[in-house]
Amino acid sequence: MLECTKINIDGLDVISDKYFFTLDGLFNNDTDIIMNDLNTDGQRYDHTKIQVKKVVLDGWIKSKQMKDFLKLRQVLCNKNLKTFTISMSGIEDLTFKAQLQTWVDGSIGKFSIACSLVLPDPYLYALSSQIISLGAVVDNSLNFPTTFPITFGNIIGESDIIVNKGTASAYPVITVIGSCSDILITNVTTGEYMYINYQLLENDVLEIDNNPLTRSIKLNGAIRMDLKNGTWITCDVGDNEITFNRNSLESIFHCTVNLKSRYI
Repeated sequence: MLECTKINIDGLDVISDKYFFTLDGLFNNDTDIIMNDLNTDGQRYDHTKIQVKKVVLDGWIKSKQMKDFLKLRQVLCNKNLKTFTISMSGIEDLTFKAQLQTWVDGSIGKFSIACSLVLPDPYLYALSSQIISLGAVVDNSLNFPTTFPITFGNIIGESDIIVNKGTASAYPVITVIGSCSDILITNVTTGEYMYINYQLLENDVLEIDNNPLTRSIKLNGAIRMDLKNGTWITCDVGDNEITFNRNSLESIFHCTVNLKSRYI
């Protein structure tokens, strides 16, 4: 069991002067091995699917107050998925969503509790994001005092490294703002790219969400899947080199890449 120093469930801290709980099974998982998913004769052995994850929330209500017992019941027993935020030594803060499956009184009465939880999405996500900005910016467009020949600054910002600190592939959310066209975003590390053949105006906002659960391309909040050319972009574990190319007369960072590391 990995020791958590903080467990927060929809705003309720369950490691506090009133509660002491632990989570077991956070990094356990089962996998479905798909032996044959072809429509014709033949088999594939390189295809798996991660199953839902089950964890145990185990502990007791230190205060032994009925109001604290009922508060925990209120948080855990409603019909919605609960948002968990946890801290552990040596790793960034993580978050996940889970639903209560069973509630069992412990051996010392109703103030000792063991809860079985199910994570429909079995992955854990970094609570905070890594962000890089890209855009082919001139770092010093004109050096003064001017002498001939005129010296221009270097072009920077066309590429940068974003790091997936987790143990599983993660999916960035990419936002492009400002007047530009012929947008090409590439993860050089994986070879994946997305090309958008569209002229953005000065106040336009293009959002590319690569997460399989929420995948979409939006222009000013409206779904525009017709703009997609290329592949969805993933970030492997470790360093990922992201490049951004576009046609524009503006020397600004048009593109923001937002990544939350993912753990399994």
